Amino acid sequence: MGNPLKGEIDFTVGEKTYVLCFPSNSLVEVEEVSGKDIVSVLTEWQQSPAVAPLRTLLWGALRKHQPAMSLFDAGDLVDEIGAARMEELGGAIGKALRFRLSGTFEDAKPAAESA
Repeated sequence: MGNPLKGEIDFTVGEKTYVLCFPSNSLVEVEEVSGKDIVSVLTEWQQSPAVAPLRTLLWGALRKHQPAMSLFDAGDLVDEIGAARMEELGGAIGKALRFRLSGTFEDAKPAAESA
């Protein structure tokens, strides 16, 4: 089970519950894989239906508790989650990332956007 005080969000797929969170190492991995800063990856995903940023964000969010998770595995998990739950998945990823960038689960803009 995730610890919401640490920005950890539980997300259940089938009978397995995953913990989504964005510690510093996960943010760096997402940025290194994508070649973009985390806010740009998030913005790209929010502005288009592209699967690549969603898969990369999900992979990054899973890395702390699922260190063996590969990008390919994250893509398979996106497929398993299915289109009907994409909005729910997006909300969970967004909530975990929002906590990491602002320290709250509220809809606050990341520091980089508010400057």
